[in-house]
Amino acid sequence: MLLRVNALGVSILLLGALTWGAGILPPSSAAQRLHPAADADPLARLALRLQRLRRGEIRFDDKLAAELASLVSDARLIWTVEPARGPDAARVLLDVAGAFAEADARSATGTAAAGLREAALDALRPRVDSAFATWLAREILPVETQPLERRVAAARLLKDQTQPAVKLALLAATTEKEPRLRREVLGNLVGWHDPAVHGVFLRELQRELAGDAAAEGALAERHFGQVGSDPERRFLPDLEPLVKGGLTAGDWRVAVRAVALSRPFEDAVILPHLIEALSLWKTRGARFGHALRMQMELERELRQRSGRSFGFDADLWRRWYGAVRRGEASRGGGFAAAAPSERTQASFFGLRALSDRVVFVLDRSKSMEVGFGPAGTGGAIGRRWDEAVKQVLGFLDAIGEEARFDLVVFHDYGHSWKGGELVAADARNRAAAREWLAVQIPNGGTALRAGVESALRIDRSGSLDLAKLQADTVILLCDGDTAEGAGWVERFLLEANSRARVVFHGVQIGGSGDGTLQALARGSGGEFIQIPQ
Repeated sequence: MLLRVNALGVSILLLGALTWGAGILPPSSAAQRLHPAADADPLARLALRLQRLRRGEIRFDDKLAAELASLVSDARLIWTVEPARGPDAARVLLDVAGAFAEADARSATGTAAAGLREAALDALRPRVDSAFATWLAREILPVETQPLERRVAAARLLKDQTQPAVKLALLAATTEKEPRLRREVLGNLVGWHDPAVHGVFLRELQRELAGDAAAEGALAERHFGQVGSDPERRFLPDLEPLVKGGLTAGDWRVAVRAVALSRPFEDAVILPHLIEALSLWKTRGARFGHALRMQMELERELRQRSGRSFGFDADLWRRWYGAVRRGEASRGGGFAAAAPSERTQASFFGLRALSDRVVFVLDRSKSMEVGFGPAGTGGAIGRRWDEAVKQVLGFLDAIGEEARFDLVVFHDYGHSWKGGELVAADARNRAAAREWLAVQIPNGGTALRAGVESALRIDRSGSLDLAKLQADTVILLCDGDTAEGAGWVERFLLEANSRARVVFHGVQIGGSGDGTLQALARGSGGEFIQIPQ
């Protein structure tokens, strides 16, 4: 029999003999956990600290973080020198990784917590062979009496493991009610060429379309975007009505998702529907507010599939596709037509965002006082901030009065001009924007994430209200490393922006940067440009 430490208390749990690795492990020392001085044992002490932290009896600070880091190192060493205690060490390391699974680097405390998570995972990952993965899949992940944090960490470790026992455990866990665990498990299944997995993600899409806020539609979209090479693609008949119905839906966000979900389909199946959807959204025009964004999404998909560019002219696209079907033209040529330019005249540092619902998010940190451009009259050099303001105002002058916009500046925090309400780009509002920008003084840090959250009207609790979010495009400007780094971007895109469907374009001034702008642009379908000054 094997005795183990429970991470939520130094209790005794009786387990049957466990085959792990080469053979059956001998029992761990129960005396260490039963003795009043159990706190002397690093594994027991680590479990006890986690228990007290969870109960709120102690506070997570630098001192505790340092102690936990030391205990994690001890646990790793114990596993090496006392293989019989491997299961005990594994459980407590799983608990550490799970306890801090949600930590990010938005603060010093978050950085320390994320470091502990990674240290625990680094101790566990080299141990994940077939036997250990099977143990996680049978003894940890599916067992409801195991602590949630432990199960979440086990799911994370099972990433890229394809053993039959792992597959069964992951599929079973997709019905879990706990969102954290479901999201971790579904993330592991993304891209699997397996009919059962396709069915799981079809269910997630259907739940989301039915209004279930707990559905993981973003992961489903990512999955079907990766399995187009599956030669059988038996999921297509079930996916087809979601795509074809979504392309013409009244909700532009549903339509954007339908474009993304159309990618596994053959050209002959989907091209006619994309072309007719383009015609419909052009007809809808200003009545739908975001019709320009939808036309952009559809035109881009058509261009990528065809190798041709006919802008938003659905008739030209129909003529071209008719010629292709008759064998008179190919995807890349053989069809002569004047392709209209759909690029907006409004430019921001050369970036032309095709949208009429835009929020600018501008870096107003101290470094924006740095000189920009050649010396002018009398040798004076303008500031980066001055050039940014000039570019914004030029964009607004060119975009047209029917377009709508807002402005956000960020330094140590984010501050919105209109609080997320978009206003018409008419002469009166352009003049008011000029006045507001004129009193903004570069100072402070570079809290870009706060600026992004202001633009999306995300409140202090992290909640996103789609009914209030009017923008479909955000143009970001930054001139260096951000306060938070880029580590938050992936989760933000998956959890918040998968619902908001905002396109982020990034403009970086200068040679320094931490990849945040690139990650936001790449993950949302936007553009990134760098200005070498």
